[in-house]
Amino acid sequence: MKFSLLFLIAVFQATALQNGCAGQSSILNYQKPQPQSIEQSQDKELLKNVAQFAGEGYESSAAWQDLMTHDRQKLINDLTRISSSLPAEDRNRVLIAFTLCKMRHDYSHNRQVVLSALSKHSPYKELYGDWVVTMIGRLVIDGDKDLLEPLFKASEWSDGAMATDLASKYSEALATDPNTFLNLLSLQSPSARDHVMYLLRDNSLTPEQNEKIKRYLKAVAPSSKLAPIAAQMLKALSP
Repeated sequence: MKFSLLFLIAVFQATALQNGCAGQSSILNYQKPQPQSIEQSQDKELLKNVAQFAGEGYESSAAWQDLMTHDRQKLINDLTRISSSLPAEDRNRVLIAFTLCKMRHDYSHNRQVVLSALSKHSPYKELYGDWVVTMIGRLVIDGDKDLLEPLFKASEWSDGAMATDLASKYSEALATDPNTFLNLLSLQSPSARDHVMYLLRDNSLTPEQNEKIKRYLKAVAPSSKLAPIAAQMLKALSP
């Protein structure tokens, strides 16, 4: 009887020890979620600032200043690396390209990436037409006047918020350099010119800017090839 009792106690202890070891093994094998690497965290912060600076139709000076606190070459390398890792249709590729344009890095290539988004059927997901117009318009104001031509062509298929932003960007470019605006517009098809004029009826010009541009248009010589376009624009700018 005593031997049987001792045997039962030994079996109980062995079972308890085995269960305890199994529980400890499970604890040891359990892996806590790994925290994000420093690089992943920094990439997210960079993309956040790029989106605030390049997207949503406005230019965040705070986001730009934050981006400019980074070493220039490292920032270029990081943005290029991030862009290369993204799916082809990711809108952040365009926002990064615009940011690199503003940094004047590989301007020709990045300019083309931004232009590729100006399409009736954009290849990028959730990249709205008005965002693209705003980005291109900002490059125009920076001095890339040739970008007015694709903005003129876009008038033929734009609508809604995009059309409103086109009218705004036309107004800015016209107020900044009416001569270049008129000359580039003269190279467009009659249909594109008509659409631009239509959008200019809802321009964002101040009364002073409007009067200054009208004086310029009235001064265009009747013999000039620009005279018919100047007359058409005068009509568009007059209430």
